[in-house]
Amino acid sequence: FTIPAGSSSTVISVTIHEDLSDEYDEQFFVNLSNLVNTQEGDGSAIGKILDNDLPPTVTISSTSAPESSERLVFNVSISTASGKDIKLQVNTFDGSTTATSDYVQQSDRSFTIAAGKSSETIVVQVVNDQSDEPDETLTLNTALIDPSTATLLSHNVTGTIIDDDLPPTLTVADVSALESGGRLEFVLKLSAPSAYPIQGTVNTANGTASAGADYTALVGTPFSFPIGSALVTITVPVLNDLEMENGETLTLTVADLSGASKQDATAIGTIQD
Repeated sequence: FTIPAGSSSTVISVTIHEDLSDEYDEQFFVNLSNLVNTQEGDGSAIGKILDNDLPPTVTISSTSAPESSERLVFNVSISTASGKDIKLQVNTFDGSTTATSDYVQQSDRSFTIAAGKSSETIVVQVVNDQSDEPDETLTLNTALIDPSTATLLSHNVTGTIIDDDLPPTLTVADVSALESGGRLEFVLKLSAPSAYPIQGTVNTANGTASAGADYTALVGTPFSFPIGSALVTITVPVLNDLEMENGETLTLTVADLSGASKQDATAIGTIQD
C-alpha cells in the first residue's frame, strides 16, 4: 500500500467472502511491516466480520423399520450447515407402542448437531420380541434448547415399527393322570404370545380307553387363547370306575386352528388305574 505525498491516510481493503452459514462474528488481524519514510506507531489492527446470515431450518422426518432391525432411524436435515452447534431436547411418547416392552424410551435426552454438519440421525432402539402383532407407532418430540441457533420445522414426527414376526406355532403335550383324579388336563402351548385371536376346536378319540365308559368325549369343543397368552388348558373328564385294569389311552387332536400353525397338534392322554 502507499500513502500519497501530502496525504495523512489511506484505506486498506480486505475482501470478505460471503457464505450462507449462520456463524459467530469473526475477526482477523492486519499487521503493517516494511514501512518506508515513516515510523511505526500502532502497526496492528483488528478487522471484525459481523455475521448477517439467518439461522438454518431443521427438519426431522418420520420413519419406519422392521422390528428385527432393532432400531428406528430418524433423519435430521439442516438447510445450510451452521457454524454453531444446534442442540435439541428429545423425548418419545407411546402411540400404539408401549415404552420398555416395545422400544427404549427417550426422556429429555440432549442431542447435538455439530457445527458444519448438514445432516444427522436420531436413533431409537426397538425391542425385538417374537410376538405376532400389528405394526406399532411412537411419537418423537424435539425442541430447540437454544432457539436462536435454528428454526425447527417438525416438532413431532412418527416412528412406525413394522412387525415381521411369523404367526406362532402350536403344540400339545402328552399327559397322564390317575383315574381317581377325575380329569386329564392337556396344555396347548404357543411358541410365542400373539396380539391376534387364536382359536380352534379339539376332538378326542379312543385308544384303549372307551368314550362313555372311561372318559367323556370332546367333539368339536372350541378353545381360544386370551390375547397375549401362550397357554390354554383343555380338560377331558375321566370316569372313575371300580375295576382293576391297566392304564388306558385316548388321543386329543386340535382342529380348525386359525391365527397359528400346527407343530404338534395331537397328544396322548393316559388314564392310570
